[in-house]
Amino acid sequence: PEFEFESIGLTRLNLFLSRLNMTKERANFTATANVNGNVVTQLVLKAKGLKIDYRASNPSQLRAPKAVRDVMANAVTYDEEQLRSLTQAFRAMSQNKESCVTLVRSDSGIFFELSDDNNDTFQLEFKSCEQLSDDAPAFFAHRYPIAKVIKLLKLGGGTMLVGGEKGILNIPIGKFDSYILPIQ
Repeated sequence: PEFEFESIGLTRLNLFLSRLNMTKERANFTATANVNGNVVTQLVLKAKGLKIDYRASNPSQLRAPKAVRDVMANAVTYDEEQLRSLTQAFRAMSQNKESCVTLVRSDSGIFFELSDDNNDTFQLEFKSCEQLSDDAPAFFAHRYPIAKVIKLLKLGGGTMLVGGEKGILNIPIGKFDSYILPIQ
C-alpha cells in the first residue's frame, strides 16, 4: 500500500510481520495509517472478516540512530533459492532466536556465514555484489540477528545494501528502507 508518511517506528517486529502476513494474503486487504502531526500512531490492517490495530512507536523515541550516517557502499542481490537456503540453514544450525549471521566480504567473494555451538559452519555465497562507493571496504565482516534478517529479506525485493564503515544493513521494502544495526 502507498502511505503519505516518511517514517514509522516499528518495535515488536516479529509480531508486526506475523500480523501483516496473516492479513495481506486475504481478499480485500488494506492498510491505513493513523497519523498525529507527522508521527504514525497506529497501523490498521484489514482484510475480509479481519481487522488488526497495531500501535506504532514514535521514531524519535526509539533507541536507534535518528539518521543513517553510514554510506551504503555495497549492493548485494539475492534470490528466492538463496533465501530458502538461509532459512533452512538457520533451522538446521540453531534453534536459538538470538543466533547471528555474519555477512563477510573477502577475496573469495561475499557470503553469509552461520556457525553453531560446535563450530560447524554454513556459508551462503551471493552471486552479485556491486560496489557503490569508491570508499567501500575491500574486506568486512558484520554480525546481525539472523531472525530479523530473514524476516526482512522475505519482504524485500531481492537487494540489500551494506553500509561501509559502520556496516548498517539496509533492506528496502517497497518504498521504505528498513535498517538492521550490526551487533558489536
